[in-house]
Amino acid sequence: MELEFYHPKSSFKNDSIENPNNTSNHFVSEGSGVKESNWRLNESAMAFVSSELGVDVNDVSYHKGWSGSNGKFAFIQQHIGGIPVANAIANVAYKAKYSQVFSFGSSFIDTKAATIASSKPKLDYKTLVPQVESLFNGQLFSSPHDEQQQPKLEYVARPDGSVALTYPMQIRNLATNSGDYWWVQAYVCAQSGNVVAVTDFTAHATYNVVPIHKQNFFDGRELLVDPEDLEASPDGWVTPDPDPTNGVATGNNVAIFVNGSSTLRNRPVSKAIDDPCGTFDNPYDPDSVLDLDNLNATIDNVFYVMNTMHDVAYRYGFTENAGNFQLDNFGKGEEFGGRGQDVNEGDPVGISIHDFSGIDNAFFSTPPDGNPGIARFFFFQLSKTGLRDSAFANDVLIHEYTHGITNRMTGGGTGGCLQTLESGGMGEGWSDMMAVWMGQTSERVEDFKIGTYFSDSGLRSRPYSTDETVNPLKYSDVSRLKEVHNIGEVWANTLYNVYADLVEEHGFEQNAQKETESVKGNVVFMHNFMDGLLLQPCNPTMVDARDAILAADNNRYDGAHECTMWRAFARKGLGVGASGEFVDDFSVPGEC
Repeated sequence: MELEFYHPKSSFKNDSIENPNNTSNHFVSEGSGVKESNWRLNESAMAFVSSELGVDVNDVSYHKGWSGSNGKFAFIQQHIGGIPVANAIANVAYKAKYSQVFSFGSSFIDTKAATIASSKPKLDYKTLVPQVESLFNGQLFSSPHDEQQQPKLEYVARPDGSVALTYPMQIRNLATNSGDYWWVQAYVCAQSGNVVAVTDFTAHATYNVVPIHKQNFFDGRELLVDPEDLEASPDGWVTPDPDPTNGVATGNNVAIFVNGSSTLRNRPVSKAIDDPCGTFDNPYDPDSVLDLDNLNATIDNVFYVMNTMHDVAYRYGFTENAGNFQLDNFGKGEEFGGRGQDVNEGDPVGISIHDFSGIDNAFFSTPPDGNPGIARFFFFQLSKTGLRDSAFANDVLIHEYTHGITNRMTGGGTGGCLQTLESGGMGEGWSDMMAVWMGQTSERVEDFKIGTYFSDSGLRSRPYSTDETVNPLKYSDVSRLKEVHNIGEVWANTLYNVYADLVEEHGFEQNAQKETESVKGNVVFMHNFMDGLLLQPCNPTMVDARDAILAADNNRYDGAHECTMWRAFARKGLGVGASGEFVDDFSVPGEC
């Protein structure tokens, strides 16, 4: 089934934006001794969006936001007559010390030019559920925070300029042996009953524990002592649960299941924890991957890698407010929501390993914040290597978890803001680049192959490289590509060149996973990578994402690395003159 959703063109500004109304005091400096006691992020952001886009302040709502050491971030949703417009999200970023907007993105629609459906539905959602479940071969799913299981009305913009009134229905079809996985949000017209748009929460991929910096089992396992980062995971990783239906290895960030359940071939699966001290130390035979005696070692590896990804991403900004995956947010979420209980907790990642419902693949489903992410890792049957378990390919695990990061941080936790072909391709590129970044051990930037556990040549068309003869991909190549992983190679290789230049000029931090205040090149790169996700608009283009990364550097480092990054972007065709037409431009700003 083809999944389609029309996405209005996004806009993005990353220069310092002046106060559109000098009498509003929304941009008073908080660091100059002149403080405005009643300044509120939600009120200021809604007022700014209203003024900047010329919309009535009553037609916007505060979706989420927070303040951090690196800035204040707010996400605003467009409404028509009190009904939200799906994927019409604006994101506003303020300087940390001065309440001044420095970055603004929007996917709002022009309601004056649109033909808007009546706000009164003709059909009751209950009469539509059976046909939608049948269409997607799944079941209606509701958030654990929505006990009534009743979809709310949302408007959806259509490519012909009309705006349809819809019921958004989450439909899941994950328990299947066909390999045909669905976790979608179908927008069902409340007037006709037709499905007018679909958001796919699942990212599929074919690519390749073992310490996090190693790629796969054959790079060697090590016995690590207390690898958890208590700043990111204050209660540690392990929370034993006597109920096996909640997972065979459980904690605040991750719950592991085997083949989607707590049993395998009618045999109960034991806990991976071997003793009360929490020792994960089990043998593994790569030549007998289906042997159940290997199972606990597989659990160990996935549990370690996915928890490590949670902790590293947390250090770089994927926190409770940013929409991360945690059962308990420790009272740190929804800073400005004022809704009492944190509705965005209760969503650790549920991971199925030793999974026989697919082959040569892995996937990660990212629903909106507050709903658990779902990952599944299958076996790969490729030539010469025989059968391999993707749960022992670190770059696969890292790649998939990163889909959760990018889908949550872009658009304020909606899970639906990387849905266009270009932005979906960039999602694949970010995931590959995260695997590359985690795999670096020194300042030497060498060619990097994804998926070497399954194939000596890797699972991409060419290695990621700074050598044009090894990887000549440029921005213009996107025009001929029609598949997200192929587009992702262009974006990942561009980012790899940015990374390489930063490390060459500013050095390499050996403990980049925790030393996030370092000014070495690899740390600078990851901060700009993660900060840029917050700044870019819903369904960004590569040009938007480039600008967001540059704006992130300007905000965090006063633009100290902008010229270095401009030169790398320009080398791959994303120079100053690059627009959204996939035409290479190799120019850099005059000051560079």
